[in-house]
Amino acid sequence: MSVTLVGAGPVGVTLAALLVRKGHRVVSVISRTRRSAHRAARLLGSPVGSDDLHDLSAKTTLVIVAVPEEEIAHLALRASTLEHLPWRGVCVFHTSGAQTSELLNPLSDRGSMTFALHPVQSFPRSRRLHDQLLLMDGVAYAFQGPPRSRPLARRIVREFDGTMLVVPKQKKILYHAACVFASNYPVVLLDIVEDLAKAVSPDLGLEAFRPLTESSIAHAAALSPAAALTGPVVRSSGGTVKGHRQALAAHSREIEEIYRVLALQALRMAIRRGDVRGAGAKRLRDILRKRP
Repeated sequence: MSVTLVGAGPVGVTLAALLVRKGHRVVSVISRTRRSAHRAARLLGSPVGSDDLHDLSAKTTLVIVAVPEEEIAHLALRASTLEHLPWRGVCVFHTSGAQTSELLNPLSDRGSMTFALHPVQSFPRSRRLHDQLLLMDGVAYAFQGPPRSRPLARRIVREFDGTMLVVPKQKKILYHAACVFASNYPVVLLDIVEDLAKAVSPDLGLEAFRPLTESSIAHAAALSPAAALTGPVVRSSGGTVKGHRQALAAHSREIEEIYRVLALQALRMAIRRGDVRGAGAKRLRDILRKRP
């Protein structure tokens, strides 16, 4: 495939680099700034790095659209007016996890095969490309698009050495919310852990809690989140939960509210598992609904 990358951020550059490793060529890189385009072009061995969409190579057979999701529809409309590229037969996919493939309709109207393909992985800008590539083996890719484009998407996912998930259009935003809970909010919770640790002692940091976090995640992955759940809610320790809320409220009302909501979810899990029932469940629910 002759690949054009539109958007030179970590997601697009990583996906293009995976294809280069499989022997495909990047023939042009288009980015918002010339500097980022030139940098990505050097990394990917592309002869073209530009901030002008008109420089999109006429040899292109695959376009990866990895721009901010607010820009996808406008970019597709602009790209559809390019006359030097015969869009019929060209494959175009965008990498947004939240938006559907319909944003690319101006290009599908010109005969392109269009779909959305979102890698279920994080891409922090602080991570080097080499390190990011090491984390891509076996990653899942969420496909959403017309059924006729699915075989081609599956072929591309195989080139990424990944697995493909099919997400219905009406469930796309719910899927992305799951990604946010999986990627962003554990980081937010770790920030809270660090904040509370420093409040206990300036010398206490995240490292002390790392075995606890890693063992919990490993247990949940091996069995199930419900099976891995431990703690005062599972033990019906209402006094401990109440004490937590009081101490947290004195430290930070926002953190206390996060604790309360998460504890209610833990209670639902414990009830579902059968560990907490009857009067014990009611007592915990009352403790979590009242102000500390």
